[in-house]
Amino acid sequence: MVVAHFNLARVKELVGRHATLAKAAWDWGFGDWETALGAASHVGNRDIAELLLRLRRPGEAADVCRGLVPRAEETGLAREAARALAYLSEAERELDLARLGQVRQFLRRIERGENPVWSAA
Repeated sequence: MVVAHFNLARVKELVGRHATLAKAAWDWGFGDWETALGAASHVGNRDIAELLLRLRRPGEAADVCRGLVPRAEETGLAREAARALAYLSEAERELDLARLGQVRQFLRRIERGENPVWSAA
């Protein structure tokens, strides 16, 4: 939590290793809870705050994507789903929001019964 006050590079590194840290909270004692976003915000560190805001949503999007992959597999698209999941994992490591969105769109197409061919293009 301490680095979320002032060290953008370290926040990127830590959240890159453990994406859940973007939503983590720390109890400084006596119920004084602070999130990484709260830490960046109260010292006015806009760069870190904006990064954390962007990261909180993709983590949720990635969970949604993982939840839809079994549906793709049930429809006989196990190979396509595996390719999309591998791409998703890489996108998460690189904190690439656009790539996370591509996986999500692919899984939505499957859910709607549309084009089931994976394409990262």
